[in-house]
Amino acid sequence: MILSVRINNFMVFSADAELSLCAEDKTEKLSDNVFKSDGFRILKSACVLGGNNSGKTCLVKAIKCIRDVILDTAKSFPSNIFSDSKIVSLGVSFYKCGRAFSYDFRYDSARDQRGNKKGFVYECLKELRMEGDANQTEEEIFLIDVERGTYRFKDDGIPEEIMKGFSLKHTLIQEARVETYVAVSEYRDILTAFANDLDIIDSNCVSFKKTLVALRNDTPLKEKVVELIKMADLDIEDFDYVKFKNKDIDVGDGYDDSEEDEDDLKYLELARDHFYSVHRGKPVPSLTFDSVGTGKIVALASYIVDALQSGKTLIIDEFDSGLHFTLTSALVLLFNNVANNKGGQLVFCTHDMTFLDCEHIFRPDQIWFICRDEKKEYLYSLSDLCFSEDDASNESALLDKYRHGRLGIIPNPNFIPLILDGDDT
Repeated sequence: MILSVRINNFMVFSADAELSLCAEDKTEKLSDNVFKSDGFRILKSACVLGGNNSGKTCLVKAIKCIRDVILDTAKSFPSNIFSDSKIVSLGVSFYKCGRAFSYDFRYDSARDQRGNKKGFVYECLKELRMEGDANQTEEEIFLIDVERGTYRFKDDGIPEEIMKGFSLKHTLIQEARVETYVAVSEYRDILTAFANDLDIIDSNCVSFKKTLVALRNDTPLKEKVVELIKMADLDIEDFDYVKFKNKDIDVGDGYDDSEEDEDDLKYLELARDHFYSVHRGKPVPSLTFDSVGTGKIVALASYIVDALQSGKTLIIDEFDSGLHFTLTSALVLLFNNVANNKGGQLVFCTHDMTFLDCEHIFRPDQIWFICRDEKKEYLYSLSDLCFSEDDASNESALLDKYRHGRLGIIPNPNFIPLILDGDDT
């Protein structure tokens, strides 16, 4: 589970920004929305509201970049275009397997004298612990700071001179050979396990592969995935992957989203051929007969069920795209439910103002706003705005404040001049 995400000089973000998923002690309502373990209190879900081009997608891309760095699959580090610095700073704190860690890095895309990118010029991993009454302590595992010439690893797990000789093209946990430096193995496994538990998707283009694998191969996810699809659409009586002789294609027994881009069209065609929904006792090709919104639920269902059953964190951009607000609200409540006790977590970006509901859906610390002006970007929660719990629970008052820009900058376009003649005033 994510505890917090830190961003600086990445894409739209020019200054420090932090998304915290640590539950605040001062909020007493909706306690089921909080996962509690080993002294940590972690929000099971959070939404990020903002206008178009405010930075929501950049936030999602920052989380994806962190995941890709840990897995050594990152391809680029886009710095803020208005900054002279090419150093991107990203970090994440997380809870996994009964332990909590913070991991931060800086990547410098500037070229050295040989024309090569400088690479990872800073890396730091710390273990976090809660002691006593919400008192958090931290223990440094390793630190690399090229600018200051600082290199150290806990208990001399890797000698300083060896650390200085590592290439900066990769992170320490990927560069160091676990066969030689056993101390690295434990932390590589923890970081990799966390990264593999991050499912990051754009609701506008969700691959069908994960659901295809679940239904085609009768995986443990199948029963719940089908149940979710049926419940999400009032008219669907049943749903399945139908096999045909000489037409069925093996979709494998696992899911690797590193191939997602190149395989999307192939799995879309497979879904069109093999996904069938039953309406009034009649089976029909789902992607031909059912709506685009239902198609999105079919693709999303496997991610949602997997996150809840396996304790994964699901990050969704444009969560409300093509889905009815009662459906998206029900899915959020599924994560907030007391029965979600395995660490399933949902973080999503949305334009839907109905999520400004601190009476039934969210606590104030679960609602985040993102906006920007000519000077900088702003990322803050509703609880940062110093509303009392009673004020925050007044949904109509919150909606009114949001519409009038009192919760942050919102678009205020005036398109009337487009239909006026040049001589009109």
